[in-house]
Amino acid sequence: MSQTLVRLAIQTDLPALTQLDRRCWGPHNSPVVLDPNRSFTMSLDTTWVAVHHGVVVGYVNVDRSSDLPSQHHLRRIQAIAVDPDVRRLGIGSLLLDAAKSAAKTQGARKLTLRVMGSNPNALALYRKNGFGVEAHQRAEFNMNGQDVDDRSLYFPLDAAEPKWCSGSCHCGAVQFQVYVRTWEILDCNCSVCTKKGILHLIVPGEDFRLICGEDALSTYTFGTHTAKHHFCRTCGMHPFYVPRSHPDGWDVNVRALEGVEVSAFVCMPFDGREWASSVTEIR
Repeated sequence: MSQTLVRLAIQTDLPALTQLDRRCWGPHNSPVVLDPNRSFTMSLDTTWVAVHHGVVVGYVNVDRSSDLPSQHHLRRIQAIAVDPDVRRLGIGSLLLDAAKSAAKTQGARKLTLRVMGSNPNALALYRKNGFGVEAHQRAEFNMNGQDVDDRSLYFPLDAAEPKWCSGSCHCGAVQFQVYVRTWEILDCNCSVCTKKGILHLIVPGEDFRLICGEDALSTYTFGTHTAKHHFCRTCGMHPFYVPRSHPDGWDVNVRALEGVEVSAFVCMPFDGREWASSVTEIR
């Protein structure tokens, strides 16, 4: 990764950018049929490139959503591409960081993009980098006879900085800490979540610490028994659990956090009643 830098595009990058477009775009990730003879057309002034070992291997274009004065606080990622030969090296995340920094420098408060449902790897990259799903357009496109969903994603540039937060059950026997990277939570309508009334903050395993109370916990399972619904045996509180969607991570009930208001988070609905068709949105 130390061999990769991100900088603003220059005129001599045009051949490499044109080649990236030809290699990266297709019916699996774009509804637009790309002319194989077309050169790169986006403005170099709003394009950042990733240079790996001296070679341009990726780019991101960040521009205004529109010319409307009422939308000057918005910036949109018009396109992001990484050469297939160097994917999974963190280059996509570097480009997204550059996009956030550029948008924030320009005074924007919100960064948006769109991703097709037929591109799950890109959706996973955006989720990993803190983007939330703002809207889900079902059957937005018909590609080769197949309906394809589209998703509108966003990153709140004025959100609180990541930090460790503490929480506990009601009686205090169980105490934990969670590192909040993304201030987005889920409100699930499945049978168990509606009865428990929890709001979900899903984090990777390394972002969760059980401080004390492991011996005070009991666990409830049902269905596939993948999810481990932990609760305090004394007060009955459900402060966190192992979710079926992320069995290697943790799902924290933000209502159990101390000194953090629920209003600090962006709350998004999750259709747990249709879990199988909805879970790809959060993985």
